[in-house]
Amino acid sequence: MDNNDVQAYKDEIQSLEEEIKMLAEEYQCSQHALMAYSDGDIIKVMKSLKKTSQEELRQYQSCPDLKTQNELLEADLSFIMKLTGICFTHYTRKPVEKNEAKATHKYQLSGNCQSVPFQMEFQLLEENENKKNISATVTDLNIVIESEEYSDLSTFVTR
Repeated sequence: MDNNDVQAYKDEIQSLEEEIKMLAEEYQCSQHALMAYSDGDIIKVMKSLKKTSQEELRQYQSCPDLKTQNELLEADLSFIMKLTGICFTHYTRKPVEKNEAKATHKYQLSGNCQSVPFQMEFQLLEENENKKNISATVTDLNIVIESEEYSDLSTFVTR
């Protein structure tokens, strides 16, 4: 085998690995979308969240190990994704402006809500006073639904 063949095989392997990763993410999102909860289940969950929120807060604060804290946060995120049917596949946050009184960040999110793919961009303006967060305002909200099946929903959301 010559170098061209080896490189072609390496490129094909990399392409297949990327496709596997993408399909695994899609599968995970579709699994979250299949999870449907009844009103009774949601009420039970909300009651348990009220009880455990103080415990979790103490647990996070007493957790000196960042790895353990990260695992707890990932478990919370997984639960919220199952509950809402929203699965994020991409997230970025970029600072736009920052000073003593306020900070502005631009957020970009993409993912699926049930089976509907979407992209969302917005800016968050946080106003501070003496290091206390007084208000947060969302501006420049843009939601794009990437599906021909849901063109009516897309029109509604873009209003």
